[in-house]
Amino acid sequence: MTTRRVAVLFVLAAVSFYFGTGLHPAWPLLWVAPIPVLWHAAHARPRATLLFALGAWVAGQLNLVSYVLPVLPIPMVVLLLVVPGLVLGAAALLYRAAYRRQRYLLAPLLFGATWCTFEWVLGLLSPHGSFGSLGYTQVGLLPIAQLASLASVIAISFVVLASAAAAAVMLGTRSPTVGIVYGSMLAAALLFGTSRLATHSHATSGQRVAAVANDDAVRYFGSPRAADMESAIAMYEPRIAEAAARGASIVVMPEKVFTTADLRTAEARLSQLARRHAVTLVAGVNVLGPKARNLAVVVTRTGVVVSRYDKRRLIPGLEAEYESGDATAVIPFGNDTMGLAICKDLDFPADIRRYAGVFMLLVPAWDFTVDGDLHAQMAVMRGIENGFTVVRAAMRGNVSVSDPFGRTISKATNGRSPAVVSEPVGPRVRTLYSVAGGYFGWLMSTVLVVSLIALFVHPTPRLHARLQEA
Repeated sequence: MTTRRVAVLFVLAAVSFYFGTGLHPAWPLLWVAPIPVLWHAAHARPRATLLFALGAWVAGQLNLVSYVLPVLPIPMVVLLLVVPGLVLGAAALLYRAAYRRQRYLLAPLLFGATWCTFEWVLGLLSPHGSFGSLGYTQVGLLPIAQLASLASVIAISFVVLASAAAAAVMLGTRSPTVGIVYGSMLAAALLFGTSRLATHSHATSGQRVAAVANDDAVRYFGSPRAADMESAIAMYEPRIAEAAARGASIVVMPEKVFTTADLRTAEARLSQLARRHAVTLVAGVNVLGPKARNLAVVVTRTGVVVSRYDKRRLIPGLEAEYESGDATAVIPFGNDTMGLAICKDLDFPADIRRYAGVFMLLVPAWDFTVDGDLHAQMAVMRGIENGFTVVRAAMRGNVSVSDPFGRTISKATNGRSPAVVSEPVGPRVRTLYSVAGGYFGWLMSTVLVVSLIALFVHPTPRLHARLQEA
């Protein structure tokens, strides 16, 4: 392969990763990005394969550097770039080994299973959970996003990567078997997603919900003065009133919307607001003390505090002074139940699966402006996985309501927008993931091990004959 062709392939891969991942991904490009990596791998030596894949990934992930540098030390940023790049390189090497042994059906399977095993392990061990999963890039492709209801966001990553790897095999071999097998897999995924979206189109629970935010109120964050809390309330009350006037029975406010050293006083004021506007109110409260608490407080329309939920997953470094919670919060609402989570909690699919059975998840949040879309997409994915509506109100981000199929019912960007009020939201939908849990990670790791055995321990008869002749 000529140097010029290698350069063209590298640029194509890097550009596709750059625009196909990150904070604002263009979902079609992720289906393209692995193809030049694997085309190169099929014709290059192992070391060149690894370096090519690593370089293309790192170049593509430069889209995140300006986002992570302000909050992470440089060594951590380097690890964030390099470790996934090495995994991509390892996946490309296994693809290469299968391709050059003419195990064309095995090559896409190895590529997808290697990456998805990495995503699974990372989700179990990382303090940032599933953040970075490639599956989140596909929220814009709703039929494919429905795969999360079967096997979590990792299943989406597998279908995208295995399909791209199969395309790479087809480009090099024109193998009809590969086209039939992986084409059928993709067709089945699209058919499942399309039929799921079409089947559940009109059912509603009759409840209207609202999410409100006001970025101007950030100026009062951290101040325990009663006057500052009153000023923040004054900024929010018109939006709560608007939501109530438009028929909302539940209003969700952002994370840490009020700061107080006296939780009882803050709850009393929230109770007054809930009674005055006859809504169930969910508000994030920043409670100061020897050990600070990041709370979500739920007050019914009659002014009764029915739940106090402590954020489970705190941001490393930025929330070191806070005490984390260890419990879920399920609140009765008529004949249904609702769940509570706060911002980063939604990065952890297994934690949110504990709410399987509720019809709605209420999420106060606080984003960093540039990542508002990404975190909103992650919230959408939790709804698809577990079959419930997600109401998310983010300071410095998006306020949105999404249904159990990932369709945005209502959304506004930036907390200076008016209240977002949904149409009547749908009831919960039972999903395989909510019942069976994270089996797909175990499946991918098992597939990886079995495929490696098939590739290296039991070579094909043709290859075995060649080895014997040698």
